[in-house]
Amino acid sequence: DRPVIMMTGYADLGSAREAISAGIYEYLVKPFDLADLSRAVQRALEYRELRLDNRNYQTDLERQVAERTRELNLQKDALDQHAIVSVTDVKGDIIHANNKFCRVSGFSRDEIIGQNHRILKSGRHSPDFYADMWGAISKGRVWHGDIMNRKKDGGYYWVRATIVPFLNETGKPYQYVAIRTDITERVKAEEELEHSKAKAE
Repeated sequence: DRPVIMMTGYADLGSAREAISAGIYEYLVKPFDLADLSRAVQRALEYRELRLDNRNYQTDLERQVAERTRELNLQKDALDQHAIVSVTDVKGDIIHANNKFCRVSGFSRDEIIGQNHRILKSGRHSPDFYADMWGAISKGRVWHGDIMNRKKDGGYYWVRATIVPFLNETGKPYQYVAIRTDITERVKAEEELEHSKAKAE
């Protein structure tokens, strides 16, 4: 990237703009003396250094963004492999569901997107249970708890859930991210153990 200085007899502003747009570093109008040329060369070299610094900064920034994006995608893929993930708006309408959510619930993504999360209610929990949950997340607090949900085919599954509110610049939730672990088998084992204990007594 060599600095280019244009020496011309045209002093109009339009010519100067065209030269600068074409990548000219300095624009000298005749007549000029050696001191003018020396100053122009110095300014051109300084401008060249600024351009190189900016180009290097831009390249480094793009590299950092690419690396961070790759890391986030890897983290998302790892989370998707382990967890049942959904995102809802403030009304509880589902705007995102990962593959595991669809696989466990039995709903396809097309069937579940736009539906309210009430579609998964099993009837197992009291209104107070849901009121406490919504009371927490609507105030920007993270909620943890175990929930029994209903599948599309009418079956049930248990999850250990963490619901994280995403807040806007005013501190108000604008969406909720729910991350769940399927604990159905563990709950069944605990219920069978309790049943066996009850029979033994």
